[in-house]
Amino acid sequence: MDLERLTDVLAERGEPAYRGEQIWQWVARGADGYDAMTNLPASLRAELVEEVPFSTLTL
Repeated sequence: MDLERLTDVLAERGEPAYRGEQIWQWVARGADGYDAMTNLPASLRAELVEEVPFSTLTL
């Protein structure tokens, strides 16, 4: 996940600053994607899937 891109997308959407903190808390807890982040609005989770890939790791 690209922190700078995430911050930019959240700002463009007019999301409150705490949204970024919520996402990073989920990442630190080992969330495997945005769908697991149940304290985020569904519309935001859907947009983040398209705009900010959760992981660019490929096997």
